Amino acid sequence: MDDVTGWTAALGLEGFEVTRAVELLGEWNLLIQTTAGSQACREACREACREACREACREACREACREACRGCGVVASPHGRRPVVVRDLPIAGKPVLLVWHKRLWRCREPRCLQGRTTTATATATTTTTTTATAVTWSETSELIRPRRCMTERAVAEAVRRVGQDQSAVATVAAEFGVSWGTVNTAVVAAAKALRRPPEARAVTAVGVDEHVFGARGPVQWMRFCTTIVDVGRGKLLDVLPGRTGRIVSDWFAHRDPAWRAGIQAAVCDPLRSYRSGLRTGLPQASVVLDAFHLVKLGTDTTELVRRRVQFDQLGRRGRKGDPLHDTLRLLRSKPEAFTPDGHRATRLRTVLLDHDPTGQVGATWEIAHRLRHLYQRVDTTARQRFPNKTRVTARLDRLIADARYYAHHDDIPELATLANTLTEWRDPILARADHPYASNGPTEGTNTIIKKIKRIGFGFRSFTNYRARILLACADIDWPPKPAATHIRHRTPRLAA
Repeated sequence: MDDVTGWTAALGLEGFEVTRAVELLGEWNLLIQTTAGSQACREACREACREACREACREACREACREACRGCGVVASPHGRRPVVVRDLPIAGKPVLLVWHKRLWRCREPRCLQGRTTTATATATTTTTTTATAVTWSETSELIRPRRCMTERAVAEAVRRVGQDQSAVATVAAEFGVSWGTVNTAVVAAAKALRRPPEARAVTAVGVDEHVFGARGPVQWMRFCTTIVDVGRGKLLDVLPGRTGRIVSDWFAHRDPAWRAGIQAAVCDPLRSYRSGLRTGLPQASVVLDAFHLVKLGTDTTELVRRRVQFDQLGRRGRKGDPLHDTLRLLRSKPEAFTPDGHRATRLRTVLLDHDPTGQVGATWEIAHRLRHLYQRVDTTARQRFPNKTRVTARLDRLIADARYYAHHDDIPELATLANTLTEWRDPILARADHPYASNGPTEGTNTIIKKIKRIGFGFRSFTNYRARILLACADIDWPPKPAATHIRHRTPRLAA
């Protein structure tokens, strides 16, 4: 593409035109200038050249390129040009390097207030003399900021690639031909500017969960972070360092009181620090224990009992071929999915009768599945999805009593621990009957995206960079829509006979 007009259209940078295009080392080097001054110069030269005077043409061009001084308003004179090199969006799959020849102007008015002064003091008479110097400045553009190595649209595209597409910062920096620090600085600044504050939209239920920020190493302990998510919309609110209750309560204390008053439920895992922090930061909200982790308590208890019974019988850990070890998936499956005389039901019944002489595994397995059916409704034809709180309370109290009975009668300490945990978390468990749709599922989904970001970045050391990447990927940001491609396989090809 040798045509300058065609290169200007391909560049698409408003207010600029391409004066020369060169392909060098696999990338496009484009020499550009602003169109306002160049158009005025061309018109002035055209008028002066009618007189066939080259000197008149130069003078007319110099007169057209002048502008007023910002300090005194006196017409300034041109002072040459200065090349500024910046990166822009790729063209035809090749990197683009823009060389902007910026126009310089100088104000020679000695009384200009914008001019710099140099002070000289005489030694004998102690008098001071002030001399004004000429002021020099260059043209500016909103599309290319001063002291930037990338255009504004290139910065926006790099931030979108890192945030919306979840690409690595190093990958984006290599594609644009800039350093890692340049792209990372833009990402950190965009995370502060693009993200809406948590109070921007009303929230009725929040979810709190932890994830590992830094793995344990020879010189550091395992570091955790707390994720706070709007579970109603599935949008990330913030990421906090640590997982203590004070961190959670302080974060809510700095929010708008009217916004906090609208939160009705706070979902969390069975972690005491989160429970105390939510009760302190949101005294009006109901703390709800996530149903998944409630069922997981019973499943983990069954697994602990199975391992202990198997170790008592064999004197070692279970391995493939051991009857109790091979029933691991059967113990986790829901019994209502078994056919009464089917293969899985017969196999599980046989293993429990032959290799569980004390009945500890069977008793724990029964308690675990009763815990799974805690919120199950009895009348399937009713419109209400969950039973009322009175029925859930009766089921939970009966289950805790039976767990304590089995723990004492069959000597199962794991069931005693489960009963104590259910008693301690009784109110958050029953609160789900009042808020049946409160779940930490959106929070776990956000943690999945966070783990993906960690894998892409090969881990993080700086929490500032880590938080910026997470906020751009998961927070409430309105990214520009991507152009949808046409599905060619849904129509007959044009060349088909």
